[in-house]
Amino acid sequence: MNEAEKIPQQDAIDVRQLARAIRFALVALVLALSYLSLRSSLSIGGFSQIFSDLLDKEQLPSLTLFVLGARPLFVAVSILVPIIALATLFLRGMVLSFYIIGALGFVTIAQFITLYHGLSAPLSQIISTMSSGPTP
Repeated sequence: MNEAEKIPQQDAIDVRQLARAIRFALVALVLALSYLSLRSSLSIGGFSQIFSDLLDKEQLPSLTLFVLGARPLFVAVSILVPIIALATLFLRGMVLSFYIIGALGFVTIAQFITLYHGLSAPLSQIISTMSSGPTP
């Protein structure tokens, strides 16, 4: 008799319920993280306007230029991640849904870090230029 046959039926049901609860908690976490990415993605246009008013395009860091150019991609990913995360709640395969949720979490965190650094680098540049005083 293998180990799976030794587990009573009630314990197997409890394990499935626990897996569903963990999956729900992970989806909620991904949704919270994707909110940050969505807000950041939607604010790229405002940052673009600020940067064009204060800096020349040639002075922007390359990561910032990438973020400004890839705005539609960032917005699309920010919208798709929560939809896919919610869809994993309806998957039958528990292991597959955990892999998908993990990948979505990684994508969301990577996107938010990229947006944060891409949009804050020019602001740091502006602040350092202003604090250095006028050039003779």
